[in-house]
Amino acid sequence: MRAFPLSVALASLLGLLCVGLLAAGPAPGAGGEGPVVPLALFEIQGGGALFHLEGGASAGQKAFKTKMNTASIGSCIQGDFGCSSHLDPEEVSAEGKAYLFVLDETTWAIATGSDLATAAATQLTGLMDGKGRFMFAGRHLASGTDLLVEGKAALAKGTLLPVKLSGQLRAVSTLAEHWSVGSFKTVASLPVVN
Repeated sequence: MRAFPLSVALASLLGLLCVGLLAAGPAPGAGGEGPVVPLALFEIQGGGALFHLEGGASAGQKAFKTKMNTASIGSCIQGDFGCSSHLDPEEVSAEGKAYLFVLDETTWAIATGSDLATAAATQLTGLMDGKGRFMFAGRHLASGTDLLVEGKAALAKGTLLPVKLSGQLRAVSTLAEHWSVGSFKTVASLPVVN
């Protein structure tokens, strides 16, 4: 059975994001517009469930379910559990952690490395209101996984800058024949690398 990259994301989106979330495609800022300096950087952890439909659905049968926690997601990020088949080589990390970058009010990114200049990051776009409720979506290119994250941010007083986050994650990939549900939270706010 193939493991889901969202596990990775949820691994450190859930640990990330995430059962969470992982990264693929060009990092924000790639393509000539210069380096992007995040407004905030968080380590994330979480857990959830991965539902498998390899070979298709059968009438009257439930999808096989794998439970994911921070430890199993971390192992996935490290390349265990067959996860590397859905990851770009840059996404496999010995650290086994996931990170969420706040780039601006409508753009976030998740990755398995804490340096946005070198991390293969999955860009998320969305909205956050003045009380910290948010919803963001994106696509992990290597696995064809569509991600949706929704939750609540604690904001720095008088600003729209998140200081910590928690929320729910949903993901689906017809390519990997999986879907996933989970939750995530920040476990550390890290210094931003310029």
